[in-house]
Amino acid sequence: MTLVPTNPIIIDGETYPLYSANLAIAAKYINGELNASAAMRLVPTRIDADGNTITADDYTRSLTLGSTSNISGPEAEVMIRFHNAIQTYIFEKGL
Repeated sequence: MTLVPTNPIIIDGETYPLYSANLAIAAKYINGELNASAAMRLVPTRIDADGNTITADDYTRSLTLGSTSNISGPEAEVMIRFHNAIQTYIFEKGL
């Protein structure tokens, strides 16, 4: 399973065709409604000829979503997918 950028960056002739990711999601109920926030860092990454992981930390993409209330479009769709994945995990593990 890999995460790939839409347009990989090239630094000093080296292509970074992958993303390493850090994702945090917080969900809580506010006035009876589930509300969530998310923060994600996408770090351009490549694997060198020796199998070492090389990251381009200076080119990290940071994304934040402060609240799911009144969102639409791709952000809403992604948050729905995260919610569904978390709920599936809860049921599968019997939590």
